[in-house]
Amino acid sequence: MGKKPATNEVINGLVNALWDADAYVRRCACEALGKMGEKVAINEVINGLVNALRDVDPDVRWCACQALRKTGEKSATNEVINGFVNALRDTNAAVRGCACKALGKMGEKVATKEVINELVNALLDVDVYVRRNACQALRKVDEKAAINEVINGLVNALLDVDVYVRQYACEALRKMGEKAATNEVINGLVNALRDVHADIRWNACRALGKMGEKAATNEVINGLVNALRDVNVHVRQYACEALENMDEKAATNEVINGLVNALLDVNVHVRQYACEALEKMGEKGATNEVINGLINALRDAHADVRWCACEALGEMGETAATNEVINGLVNALLDVDVYVRRNACQALRKVGEKAATIEVINGLFNALWDTDADIRRCADEALGIMVEKVYADQVLKALLDAYTDKRLQASLKAQKFLDRIFAKIPCFSNFERGTVEKLSWLIRDLEKGSWEYSAAEKVLKAFMDTGISFWLPIIRKILIGQNYFITVIGNTVALHTSEETSGLSFTDSELVQQLKNYFINCIGESFWSCV
Repeated sequence: MGKKPATNEVINGLVNALWDADAYVRRCACEALGKMGEKVAINEVINGLVNALRDVDPDVRWCACQALRKTGEKSATNEVINGFVNALRDTNAAVRGCACKALGKMGEKVATKEVINELVNALLDVDVYVRRNACQALRKVDEKAAINEVINGLVNALLDVDVYVRQYACEALRKMGEKAATNEVINGLVNALRDVHADIRWNACRALGKMGEKAATNEVINGLVNALRDVNVHVRQYACEALENMDEKAATNEVINGLVNALLDVNVHVRQYACEALEKMGEKGATNEVINGLINALRDAHADVRWCACEALGEMGETAATNEVINGLVNALLDVDVYVRRNACQALRKVGEKAATIEVINGLFNALWDTDADIRRCADEALGIMVEKVYADQVLKALLDAYTDKRLQASLKAQKFLDRIFAKIPCFSNFERGTVEKLSWLIRDLEKGSWEYSAAEKVLKAFMDTGISFWLPIIRKILIGQNYFITVIGNTVALHTSEETSGLSFTDSELVQQLKNYFINCIGESFWSCV
């Protein structure tokens, strides 16, 4: 009849039918009310179904149990819960199993000590379906069930003759996580790693992984290393995940070797999880074998593996900054997958000064025009770090080569780059002539920068120390851009702002004169005609 008949008259009629002398009628009334679900979860219906849980006919009791389960959370009253607890002791296995299922559906709302104790007892039921449903119910009542009696019951269930009981016991222990990480549980799960059924083995891996470092005993780690060679792909995959969750405690030679082999697994998810596990081990896992394995993973056919390999190499930092790694990451900046490019960029930023090669700089420079905004931002940050930490002339020259590209003339990126140079580099006197020339070309068409007073002093001193004439237009650009000016009296050059004045004395009178002549010649001239 569907949903339309759920009127008060129909509901009242079905409630009355629960008291019918005929068991078949009573059963049909339970079934009809169950089909109506939460719409009939009113006191009269619930009370009638609770009474039906004590019916002399087992089929009626089972149907009443099913109906109450379908009426949802609204029926989670004390009377209903007590009715289900009594039903757990029913002589009929189907009723007991249904009561377990109903209590599991109600979850934490029914997680009283009495309910939990009865569900633990149900783990020992002679009927396999009751034991299965009891395991699932304990899993659904969540952490409230993480008490010694429950844990001990589930440990025993790990040895059950039924494969599903063992599987559901693993799942319940996984849900409890670290709270269930007792010696008995850990030993039980280690044994489950050797179960003949793959579903139990991978569920045991997941449960141990959820317990994290608390489960990181030698026995567990050895068991998980063996699981990396399992014939079942899910077992291998979740063994990697479990080792990842144990962090550096699992960074033993055996584990690392096992994960390196897993990088060559036929299954993409196993390879990906192996990369993630090695990433968590950080610098402790940065052996030659691991690094070589991750370099190969950068060329994996699957993008998920490639970006995980980038991430892992980035976490290993400077320890993994070999030429092969850096070259692999530079190539990854050109990957078709956006996440690979993004993680490659982040990895190059993390490996530090060792990554400041011309190839890396060119790769990061090209990444400034990536279609992805995060990659552009990361490349900009990475180049900024190289400016701040690496003052080698050849590195700066490579950066300047990149930034003087025609695409970048007068751009905000070039302006930001120059701001970093003038703010972060302590001294410019060691710059070669070619580097200064490139710098002067870059500054030529830019708007005024946010250069500090100290930048003018450093540039002025660099000219006097080196005599490189290309410093002169740079000095003038800074002065004009910031409304500074200079005065020259003898061999003393004074730098003035609206707030302060500083005098710099120089011994080379010829260079001082060259400075004076430059500014005299620039009066009334365009900026670049004075170079």
